Amino acid sequence: MCLRREHSSAVTAMAGSRSTLATGMSSACPSIPMTTPGLAMPSRVCSARAIGEAGCLRRLQVIVIEPDPSQFCSCGCKTVRMGEQIIEKLAHKPAEIYVIEERYPKYTCRNCDRFVQAQTPDRAIDYSRFDTSLVVAILVAKYADFLPLYRLEQIFGRSGVQLNRATLGRLTMRAGDVLRPIYDALIADLKSGPKLFADETAIPLLVPGLGRTKNCYAWAMCRDDRRWKGNLPPAVTFHFAQSREGKHGEDFLVGFHGILQVDAYGGYNRLTRADYPGGPLTLAYCWAHARRKFWDISQSTKSVEARKVLEMIGKLYVIEKELKGQPALVRQTVRATRSAPIIDELFRYLEELSSQILMKSKLGEAISYTLKLRDGLRVLLSDGRVEIDNNPVENTIRPLALLRKNALFAGSEFGGEVWAIVCSLLGTCKLNCIEPHAYFTWVFEQVANKLPRSQYDKLLPWHCPKGRHNGRPP
Repeated sequence: MCLRREHSSAVTAMAGSRSTLATGMSSACPSIPMTTPGLAMPSRVCSARAIGEAGCLRRLQVIVIEPDPSQFCSCGCKTVRMGEQIIEKLAHKPAEIYVIEERYPKYTCRNCDRFVQAQTPDRAIDYSRFDTSLVVAILVAKYADFLPLYRLEQIFGRSGVQLNRATLGRLTMRAGDVLRPIYDALIADLKSGPKLFADETAIPLLVPGLGRTKNCYAWAMCRDDRRWKGNLPPAVTFHFAQSREGKHGEDFLVGFHGILQVDAYGGYNRLTRADYPGGPLTLAYCWAHARRKFWDISQSTKSVEARKVLEMIGKLYVIEKELKGQPALVRQTVRATRSAPIIDELFRYLEELSSQILMKSKLGEAISYTLKLRDGLRVLLSDGRVEIDNNPVENTIRPLALLRKNALFAGSEFGGEVWAIVCSLLGTCKLNCIEPHAYFTWVFEQVANKLPRSQYDKLLPWHCPKGRHNGRPP
């Protein structure tokens, strides 16, 4: 195995062996004094928009290419430097797998036979021949970049390292054990808020001994208050369950009291019963789900009635687009004056249609569906924190669906739980514009430093001091 070895004569030396070089995007070339009189500021040529946005990237080197002597004039006049052109190029360095050798000198006293050797440092994953940097790389590759373990096995093989996928799987399981208390702290933080989104998606689970899979589910709980300038950071958590029965959603959401924005799945209705612990939840339904049924009918039958309903719902979305980024009180006031008349007119029109058409038709089913959800669809008029649809949580589920497509199934129930744990932290990193590799590295460092479990809420992604980048607006 031809791997580079990084020697360390002492553990403390190893900890400080790496350094990074970071220079600002706007700093000038060192060979040009910024205060030189009469010298023009250097112009920059960016080969891609990404370079201009990459202010957090380090500069590997500065190459100064002087003109050839034959390019200068031969008139004998004195040549004066007037400035320079800077061309920036994005470069890539392949990941490197190497061996770290930690050497612990042994000492003994010849008089009293006393033996002395330094203790091994605490690590997040003890009794392992694998450094946490490799574990972080596996987590990010599988759960953030959606690479199945067999592909990771092939990638490591190209570097001369034979890592069986079973070994990679065990490392992810051990990492899941380390991250579980942080995941629990994330769930507790979400439940402390006044409003959440909820949804669920299927995760195939391999049935041992039968060679087939069964459908289990990941229940999602999301908080995203950025559209109305809420002061709580966005976050998402997933809960792995054996089925889609409503009791699993109830177990996941126990302890939350407030508004829950969901689709029309009946499993959430049990949360509104009078004897629900802590009082019934208020369910706000999704206008996008109601709109989708009329859209399908409009596309397939060219129904004039469906098209009119779509036009009225479209007016609601135009108002919501104007309200994006406005405080909750402003949103509530504008909705009461502009959206409420549209919604009232829409439901009056649906009631008229319900008495004129066959309710067993596709259009009749869409009308019945929407009228049944009337109370939940009107919640946004009374609370500016409520969104018009459930899209924020559905957007957080999409990466989980892609992971399901590539990995095909979870190998065990514990493997499904690890999916939920890691994807919860990764999804929250994405919502808060935190680079996942930097976050997991920071978390494992804090765990190795024996941070008390009572303070694990300080390890949630938005507290990470490293890896922040400029994300796109919500």
